[in-house]
Amino acid sequence: MDAVQRLQSFLRLTEAVSRATSMAEVYEAALDCVEQCLGVTRASLLLFDPDGVMRFKAWRGLSDVYRARVEGHTPWTPETVTPPPLVATDVLADADLAAYHDVFRRENIRGLVFVPLTGGGKVVGKFMIYYADPVTESAEVRRYRELLRAICGRHLSATAAATMESLARPAIHLVHGA
Repeated sequence: MDAVQRLQSFLRLTEAVSRATSMAEVYEAALDCVEQCLGVTRASLLLFDPDGVMRFKAWRGLSDVYRARVEGHTPWTPETVTPPPLVATDVLADADLAAYHDVFRRENIRGLVFVPLTGGGKVVGKFMIYYADPVTESAEVRRYRELLRAICGRHLSATAAATMESLARPAIHLVHGA
């Protein structure tokens, strides 16, 4: 994919985010953009739920077994302030990921990129980008990944905040009797 096609993909994402009537539409547009711009066939988007667990909201090319095995795993908490993306160049050589080596082998995953999505400087979710071979990202791929992070992070963090507020509202009314 050339630079013009990548920019067109980002334009489609921006348009989809601005006119989306559901979060599912935003998730799908984001994954389309990840696949098109980064040249991958497997990716996922996860968000912290109100209970503080990172859960899959959308994915491509991942089995139910894989998702069940890794759901909740994240290097960050909702309180983590502006973390950088993490690249696991070779997951089978990464001792921090040893608990997941079996499922990585079954899924043919050798490289991972954890891309935090932030709002108000704190983590609200992440993109995961999966590679069949050990990965080394080019500067160009990092730039496209950061643009994707900026576009989606802002929208998803605003939506997450609104969801948390709507979930908390009944408890606030109970406490204050309003």
